[in-house]
Amino acid sequence: MTFPAHIDLSDHAARLVRSGAELIGQGRTQDAILMLRQALAAQPRLADAHYHLGHALQRAGQTQQALQAYQQALSCSDAHVPSWLRLAELLREEGRLGEAVSAYRRALALRPDLPEVHHDLGMLLDDMGQHIEAESAYRQAVLHRPGYAQAHQDLGALMVTLGRLSDAEQSCRLALALQPHSSLAHASLAHVLILQNQLPQGESHYREAVALDPGNVPLLEHLGAVLHRQNKFAQAEAVYRRVLALDPQDWNTWGNLGVVLDNLNRVSEAESALRTAYALRPQSPDIRFGLAFVLLRQGRLAQAWPLYESRYDPLRQTLTRWPVPTALNYPQWQGESLQGKSLVLWQEQGFGDMIQFARYLPRLKALGASRIVLVCQTPLKPLFEGLPHVDAVVGTGKTATMDDAQALAGYDYWTLIMSLPHLLGTATFDDIPAAAYLQPDPARLARWRRRLDGLDGLKVGLAWKGNAQHLNDANRSLSSLRALAPLWQVPGVRFVSVQKGQGEEEACQPADDQPLLHLGSDIVDFADSAAIIAQLDLLICVDTAAAHLAGALGVPCWVLVPSEGTDWRWMLDGDSSPWYPGTMRLFRQATPGDWNGPVEQLRQALLRHCLERNAASPE
Repeated sequence: MTFPAHIDLSDHAARLVRSGAELIGQGRTQDAILMLRQALAAQPRLADAHYHLGHALQRAGQTQQALQAYQQALSCSDAHVPSWLRLAELLREEGRLGEAVSAYRRALALRPDLPEVHHDLGMLLDDMGQHIEAESAYRQAVLHRPGYAQAHQDLGALMVTLGRLSDAEQSCRLALALQPHSSLAHASLAHVLILQNQLPQGESHYREAVALDPGNVPLLEHLGAVLHRQNKFAQAEAVYRRVLALDPQDWNTWGNLGVVLDNLNRVSEAESALRTAYALRPQSPDIRFGLAFVLLRQGRLAQAWPLYESRYDPLRQTLTRWPVPTALNYPQWQGESLQGKSLVLWQEQGFGDMIQFARYLPRLKALGASRIVLVCQTPLKPLFEGLPHVDAVVGTGKTATMDDAQALAGYDYWTLIMSLPHLLGTATFDDIPAAAYLQPDPARLARWRRRLDGLDGLKVGLAWKGNAQHLNDANRSLSSLRALAPLWQVPGVRFVSVQKGQGEEEACQPADDQPLLHLGSDIVDFADSAAIIAQLDLLICVDTAAAHLAGALGVPCWVLVPSEGTDWRWMLDGDSSPWYPGTMRLFRQATPGDWNGPVEQLRQALLRHCLERNAASPE
């Protein structure tokens, strides 16, 4: 920034200083230095001469001499604002940040109406982590110049750092209004909107940013990511391919492309993309995890399980993480002998995952484990307490904490429950333990039998929504209970709602044409759910924990499977699952978002089932 120098010199010295300043502007720094030294030889107390000499020396790379020149200027005139500013800039470049802050503040004490200086001070304080002071400086900048777009932009970024997202959005919108054709302004607003989970609006502004700067790889990556998060997989694929056309070595985008292609059920292409990413970045846990997912969908278990261990790697960038008990003071089990050893099985992921993999517990006892403690979320605790191969069950909150870990002292090993297939050598589907391993609690069976005994005909349970926080819930859950309305046409069926949480309110007041006994609101935990499902003839559900519970109880279960974001345990195709042979039947969606076809198949299958059941019943 250039400020007018107020020169009060003799004519000779004044001409020398003016000429020196002009030479600096022409890039002739050595000539300027000589001329300015001549001026100072004539009048050594001229602040402007010291100031311009410092500028010339700074241009010449003589940093220490430049600092001394600015300091000499200020010793001649403590109110010389240009010298304070040049000194602040040079001190900042030298890493003397505290001194730079003081210099900026001295300049602003003399000239508080300089918005650029407030902004520069704000950036320096922001870099130093002094966020409250930085906010004050940025707000002074926009106070003195309301149309200062960059200051609004940087204030918005600071508000994001402070977690004040509504303030951040306001600042970013002001910056965008001042520079509507700035790709950075659109991108900054998009980022803030996405942080507030306003994904469509964020997508719109990223599209504007990309349109303004179509060759900007980071902008394209962000657009691809927000499309991906909204499960707009085909659109995300197109954007990721644009990135790779610009940068074929972008391993992260190769990995993201692989995940998108897997969600589109183009598994061989997905594997190829992920292997390209893996070749470029073999140490990336996100790439290893994505490749594991694709291999599991293909049933290539022996290759998949070692890669699947990356799911809890602390370096994963993915938003979804699972807690690992780093506070335990004993080692993670890596397959050593368990003869006479004690083992803590740590929870991870969802309820369904815990139910699916608890089937491995008997094998641990068979290997000689003397004591097994299972850590699980509290709603699962009563269900697992009845397992014969578990010595103790520890319930936790939504996620296990380090306090939970510290309470489990004195054991030999710990492991994550979903590591058991890898550690126990599940190389093929023939190696999977039997699915039906749960027995409902007799007291709970009796309690729920009183609610169910009044139903005649075929008792069919329903669960049409999963956890709303699941990344693929928009694809896997039905829009409403009404999506299953064609099933009401099947005679002789009595429907029972085991829906809990999201969607539960729909079952509380079913339509007149929906014959439904709603039990979900009275379910306290999974032991209640197990007691109900065990007394049903059939469970119809989406991809949620209820499906795994039915499978673990040996109860027939029909699962509606989405066409996009299909979980690996449902494989690529077919109407059965190797994880629940003989009891589970899959009804796959053909077109994304369209459940009419699978529900109609369900209706026909249910009708046939009732007819066959009636035919087999004695008169």
